[in-house]
Amino acid sequence: MMLIADAIPRTARRVRTPLLAALLLATLPTLALAQERIRWPVTWKTGQSFIYESESLERELDDGGIRVSRSTDVTEVRIAEAGPGGTLQHWTSRDSRIETIEGDRATTDAVAPLLEEFEGFVVQVELGPDGRYRSLRNLDETAAKVRQVMLPLGGTGLEEISARMDPDMPAAEREMIIAIARRNMEEMMKKFFTDEMVEAMTSGGVKGITRFAGGEFEAGRRYRDAEPIESPLLGRKLPARREFTFSVDKDDPALARVEWTHTLDASGDPAPLWGLVSELTTGGLDTARGEGRPKDLALREDGMMLFRRDSGVVEMMETVVTSRYGKEHDEHDRNRMRLRGSTRDWPAEATRTR
Repeated sequence: MMLIADAIPRTARRVRTPLLAALLLATLPTLALAQERIRWPVTWKTGQSFIYESESLERELDDGGIRVSRSTDVTEVRIAEAGPGGTLQHWTSRDSRIETIEGDRATTDAVAPLLEEFEGFVVQVELGPDGRYRSLRNLDETAAKVRQVMLPLGGTGLEEISARMDPDMPAAEREMIIAIARRNMEEMMKKFFTDEMVEAMTSGGVKGITRFAGGEFEAGRRYRDAEPIESPLLGRKLPARREFTFSVDKDDPALARVEWTHTLDASGDPAPLWGLVSELTTGGLDTARGEGRPKDLALREDGMMLFRRDSGVVEMMETVVTSRYGKEHDEHDRNRMRLRGSTRDWPAEATRTR
């Protein structure tokens, strides 16, 4: 399991007098290494293409017990347009698989055959001039595709309605009732798979690998800011505290890494916090609200990225997201992306960070 590195370079020490500072600089010139700058360049060119192998491991605990599932896919990122105004990337996934490792298989078994419907579908991602995520250009098309593909999940409900009908009911009347039920099911899918949710579902990877793009950072410095954290399902921005550190890779100075911790600030305005409770417990369909702020609510992301210093291309990314609300919700998700052809792999990375 990958967590944010505990070892922070400590070569930049505070000195108490200008004289001591001068002596240290004279006798320990290697302290200058702590001032090395790491830039995250934006160098996209039209026609470039990158292949990523992805894996997600999801562990959820509730009254029904523990459920652990694993999903994998291969994603091609192609640069369709690149210029001063920004970049258009085409993200296309294939070979998507999902399996149950522990616990109930019902949801996994229902979703697994539907994944083929997304084979080859192109998600058009727009990046701003700074190289960071801006929007999904084809959000309407993507949302319609998701609702269409997921509609069979409600098929069992239609089958139950049909089974309860009077066998002597005229065929025309039976068809009319099924058609009404299907329209209601489609409306329910539209209400659940909102544009907001679909964008959050499909943009997580690109938001992750572009979050620091275009910036310049001091190696070894611990940065702190109040960058909002996005809710897991709907991508709503919530108050948070973030800490991150950049460093030059020990084995290859052409690579740099960033490690971060992003934590929900549960001491703020109660309204968005209760919105998160609703999202975690009901998918956002119902509005949760209690007195004051919700108790025992947590959302945290630990992450790591390894990228090429000359191009900004990400070689590896891992995020571990933990969300919890009392005894009603407890989930732990580990997501990994690795550039195909990278000389690094996850077992070796785990060894480096021990």
